[in-house]
Amino acid sequence: MFDKERSLSSLEISQLTNNYQSTELFHEILRSFIHTKNNEICKHFERGKDICANQLNTIQDKLEEELPQLPMWESEIDRELPPPFSARLMLFKVALLAGATTGQYGVSASSVLRKDIGVSFIKMMSEMMLFAEDTGNLLVKYNLLDQPPLVKKKE
Repeated sequence: MFDKERSLSSLEISQLTNNYQSTELFHEILRSFIHTKNNEICKHFERGKDICANQLNTIQDKLEEELPQLPMWESEIDRELPPPFSARLMLFKVALLAGATTGQYGVSASSVLRKDIGVSFIKMMSEMMLFAEDTGNLLVKYNLLDQPPLVKKKE
């Protein structure tokens, strides 16, 4: 039951496909946000898009062992349009989506029985947590979000 050599269970297929769909949505949202005027924020969204693309490939590799490839939505976003929202709203939305994606990976890691899939979810979760932290730091840097209260440092 816990061996990599066994076939995927219906629960594992469900977790993989659900995560694939939500990560694909996040990937396309980041692609649409890349056209922002701020170069640093643009590079941050580009990095997030690359993280999502790598995670989609990881999920697809797990599914390809036994199932056909899932469709991608790359043709659905028009790359020539100006940014759809302000930088503040885009960063805030990305922070929320990164947090939700991180949580979803955590739930998935706890519900699968194959070690290789669980490790993949944990790795993807840690990558997304770092991206979410950087998004929060950008929000604070550009005064789009207040710095949360911090513990006083020991002297």
